[in-house]
Amino acid sequence: MKNIVVYQDIMASTQALLHMLKRRYAHQGIAIIQADGEDVRAHKYPNKDTIAFFMPGTPSGSSAYREQLQQDGFDYLVSCVKGGMDFYGICAGAYLAAEKFSYKFLQTGELRKINSPLAILEGRADGPIIELVHPDRFAAHSGMSAVKIAFNNVSGKADETKVFYSTGPALSVSPKAKGQYEVLARFNEAAGVPIVALRRLDLGGTVNVSAFPFEYGDQEYINYIDPQRFLPQSFYDEMEKLALYQDARLRFCDVFLAPIDTKLSLK
Repeated sequence: MKNIVVYQDIMASTQALLHMLKRRYAHQGIAIIQADGEDVRAHKYPNKDTIAFFMPGTPSGSSAYREQLQQDGFDYLVSCVKGGMDFYGICAGAYLAAEKFSYKFLQTGELRKINSPLAILEGRADGPIIELVHPDRFAAHSGMSAVKIAFNNVSGKADETKVFYSTGPALSVSPKAKGQYEVLARFNEAAGVPIVALRRLDLGGTVNVSAFPFEYGDQEYINYIDPQRFLPQSFYDEMEKLALYQDARLRFCDVFLAPIDTKLSLK
């Protein structure tokens, strides 16, 4: 059975992503599997039946992923992409996909600059985008801000929606890059209109990265996980800002997940 693998760090909240992928693909006979660093390093997952691998955001940051996967784990992921598997990096996964990245710790002001052990995008990932971080992030808040992106939908028409943003990176492609890249989205209300979703097309499988958790915003899922509304009110305040954009947000999901959809349409 073909499968889609979601990397599961002990701290990563993958439930929204798993919920979305199962709703979208389980009826097509695709297994949605969670895997950890040991699974990757042992070459258990991903495997020959894996069509896509997701590396989501995590509160423990990219340092946890680097410790768990080590260089041999990242090398294995690169070999799988070159063999045809699609890679999806979200937030921490987007930082790691770039050759070089930097991250500023907002509480301490420390700036870390890192050469990525994954390095499958020829360019940089630098974050967070300070002006988009919710001002109450470190108070009683969910850590999410509702922000606007501009993108072209699958029909090629200019479109926009609102998505949740936490502390993901602005992305840039090196002027010396040899690969083939497609800009998928920009934060159109941030200074410089930074690239925040990007695709590489020339490695065998595609590499797709997003500075924001594209899967967040599904009201059905929120009702499922928090029927008693225990999440901070500020989360719901931001959620309401997304409400009018749900159809457009799903159109961006169609763009971002297009490589998987194309593979399945060719089965």
